[in-house]
Amino acid sequence: MTSQMSRVYCLLSNSGILKRHLASEVQKANNPSAPPARTSGTPQDVVRMTAGRKRMFVLTGIYKSMKDAPDVVSTTTLARNMDKFRVRVSLVIMGACALGALFSISLAKGVVVKLEEERDAKQ
Repeated sequence: MTSQMSRVYCLLSNSGILKRHLASEVQKANNPSAPPARTSGTPQDVVRMTAGRKRMFVLTGIYKSMKDAPDVVSTTTLARNMDKFRVRVSLVIMGACALGALFSISLAKGVVVKLEEERDAKQ
């Protein structure tokens, strides 16, 4: 397989095709008439807001109501909002798990106390 690739490379380099291709790539890179690099304001970096995304913006506190949220936002704003939302959801889940653990510990202590009382009553 590698010998075939090296043969193709040799053929291309000997015929000048590779040199012309590389020269055209350099010319394209140096072309001042090329379109400017994309920024967050270009249409390619804009996302339409769905009802769920607007709700996330409201829950993270960026907007006060769903009516205040815009119909279109940049991808960087959306990504930042998603990160905040993920962190808040994670904190809520961790808090719920901690409360559940404390509840189960207290419930288990109550069961142990009842079992010890029953055992003492039988003796």
